Amino acid sequence: MHICHQRCPAPKSASSQSNEAYKLVVINALTDHNSLRNTMLDGTDLGGGLVLPSAGIQDVGGTLPPFKSRRQASPAQGEPVIKHVFNYEENRWTSHQTRVQLEEKPFAEGRMRVCFRLKDLNMPVGAQDHVAKMMKREDSVPNYFLDCELQVMAGALAKKFNALQVNNFKLSFVDTFIFEFTDRVHPSTKGPVFMSVETYHGSDFYHFVVGDSACHWCDTGRDANGIYSTAAAFCHFTAYISGGTLVVTDLQGFPQGDQVAFTDPRIGSNKYDIWGGGPKRMRSFFRNHKCNDLCQQLMLPGLNRLGIAGQKLLEPPDTQILDRIVNSTANTLQDLVGKKALAGLLPVYLSKTPKSIERS
Repeated sequence: MHICHQRCPAPKSASSQSNEAYKLVVINALTDHNSLRNTMLDGTDLGGGLVLPSAGIQDVGGTLPPFKSRRQASPAQGEPVIKHVFNYEENRWTSHQTRVQLEEKPFAEGRMRVCFRLKDLNMPVGAQDHVAKMMKREDSVPNYFLDCELQVMAGALAKKFNALQVNNFKLSFVDTFIFEFTDRVHPSTKGPVFMSVETYHGSDFYHFVVGDSACHWCDTGRDANGIYSTAAAFCHFTAYISGGTLVVTDLQGFPQGDQVAFTDPRIGSNKYDIWGGGPKRMRSFFRNHKCNDLCQQLMLPGLNRLGIAGQKLLEPPDTQILDRIVNSTANTLQDLVGKKALAGLLPVYLSKTPKSIERS
């Protein structure tokens, strides 16, 4: 069965202005922070923060949520899930059913997430192995969709970077999806269980550019082949191609020969406080990035001239990249709430809309 998410229209009683404000509140709820502030490219605060009250957040822990029958382990024939896939070029989600086997015990656990081994049984043998990541906090469930869209966006920007054909490495981002476990019950929301799922990479894991955009290994012996400098230049490229509205940073992943597959990037932004560090991460990029030979070879504009087209780049900047992601995420969540997939979670947030936003 193939399911396509349709865009939900704004409530008829809402004006265009209040609908945009509503979307900001949705993103504020998604990004797990207390305020969303509008800042200029140089970090100047324009005010207008949006404050979202706490919703009685709980930690659901690292235990695999059970089936409705209270069984935890996947049966031998697998269990049904809905696989949600984001298409960056078309700016929309599509969904289809598949069957998976999910290991009962996590193989890794961090402060925010636990990781399970998963096999997508509808994939060819040799391509079935995946990693399923479950967030611990109940209020983080909708974050899956924003995180997935942003990583797919980063992958699309990596393709644009590769098309310039000036670097020795082919950059990409690990394929990521959202799996909806319809036969399992979330312990807090009592709805279906969501997890972010990535294809499994068995190679060694390296950190190339840290979250504040510093590249500690550029121009060192570890960068003899230019792999770290290439990652740093890609960060600069994302700031250019977005017209200075975002930067993809915290680049970590799996190098294999002349290819590197990144995962879990962080996004700096002067407009959206994504993951509670958007403007701060953007300012860190301006402070810590040091242009290297590849930046100069690409003739990337200086950090104070990001809105000006570079001479060798294939296309002019697009300042709407992140806005499209924000709108797509908000529309998708409205659709899922309408289908009651997230009922019991998002309404808690949206019922606490700030007074300044309620007025249309």
